[in-house]
Amino acid sequence: MEKKILDSTQTVSELRLSPFMPIQKISSRSVTYKEFIKNGNKLERSTPFGKIVIRNRLLTQHHSDIFNLIMAIKIDTKLFSTGQMAIYFSLYEIAKKLNITWSGQSAKDLEETIQQIADCRIIRYKNDKPLQSYKLIDDVKFSKNKNMWGIILSKEYVEHFYTDLTIDYKKRISEIVNITGEGSGLIKAIINHFITHKANQDEDKGIVKINRISLMTLLETVNYPTNTKRQITSAKSFIKKFNKVLLKFNIKYDNKSKIFEYGGTKDINFISAIKNGTNQ
Repeated sequence: MEKKILDSTQTVSELRLSPFMPIQKISSRSVTYKEFIKNGNKLERSTPFGKIVIRNRLLTQHHSDIFNLIMAIKIDTKLFSTGQMAIYFSLYEIAKKLNITWSGQSAKDLEETIQQIADCRIIRYKNDKPLQSYKLIDDVKFSKNKNMWGIILSKEYVEHFYTDLTIDYKKRISEIVNITGEGSGLIKAIINHFITHKANQDEDKGIVKINRISLMTLLETVNYPTNTKRQITSAKSFIKKFNKVLLKFNIKYDNKSKIFEYGGTKDINFISAIKNGTNQ
């Protein structure tokens, strides 16, 4: 079962109903941040895939980039009797993948971002009733024995890897994390949503079943704010700006119909759920 985590980058459910907001950075002056503080450091996110409540810390696509890189380029793992799992990685390699100049300060900044992920608690709901409360990361520390950094995934999150369909997109991770500029957070969230969907192909007939979704439904799904005309206009502008990036992932947007089409992305692998050590 440990091999499944070694082979996986993320769980499909965590990407589809993500604790990471579709923005690259959060400002203390933003409406979302002010509401988060006003609500006792809690943020509710509802999408067609369900509802989660995020407590203690707001997470952005910058946090997502670092967390997904850890899972993509992990060097070693260790499963504990508690059900937790250690993931060992090179902080220098994370900085390299993000094109961050390596220094003592940049190392501290990355450590702080990982700790922020560990601060966050997630509550998942089913039929408006709390189903599970958990953290992604229980602890962050440097291993002197292995001479590298490590995170301790929570027991509950490790269980998600065993019982959920997971996805391996190591070969495309660098392309995603290096999308930069205003609006890049939304584009990353859109890509992360689409790559969780398999392309349905009939190889004998050469037919590919295209997944289609409207602009407004997609924005709702990735939890992008659509309360004002300005927010919707900004989303359209970002999608137009990053059109060529989306096309690299076989994501097409028709401005006239306001419909996205997706036929699957190369170098994306899906790994079946495991129950009692058996593929389902």
